[in-house]
Amino acid sequence: MLNLVLQAAGLRVAFVKALQDKFPDYGLTFAIGGQISFDIFPNGWDKTYALRHVQDENFEEIHFFGDKTHKVSFIMSYLSSDSYCR
Repeated sequence: MLNLVLQAAGLRVAFVKALQDKFPDYGLTFAIGGQISFDIFPNGWDKTYALRHVQDENFEEIHFFGDKTHKVSFIMSYLSSDSYCR
């Protein structure tokens, strides 16, 4: 229920925007989190951060779980990019 109230009022979107505007030079990413949260983390430390620690394992598939994740095309483009593949 709380997530519906927050969504209808646009509170999380407005709060994340305010944080982005207030702290643009801190090297942080401000994002909408799961159903009722927002996330703050260093730039580049999103869900793909863990991939750099297993890139030499040659996994055929890597799955991310959560109630809110990036689109598959984002993950696939990262996996095929120079920053992941050698």
